[in-house]
Amino acid sequence: MTKSQTARPVTVRLTPKEVKRLDALAAESGMTRHRYMSLVLERAMRSGLVVRETVEYAESTPVEPAG
Repeated sequence: MTKSQTARPVTVRLTPKEVKRLDALAAESGMTRHRYMSLVLERAMRSGLVVRETVEYAESTPVEPAG
């Protein structure tokens, strides 16, 4: 990655039901939960799909949307 393509951390909040479904889908694909979610997010971004975008603050530090 070049300096302009620096990776940033992402936080995803899921309900226990959503985590259970994610684990089932990941297991069917032979992947870990984290790898499966990363793959889904990468595909969504390449397709230009945005489900919901929010900006939240953690420890008084603004989190800038990727772009």
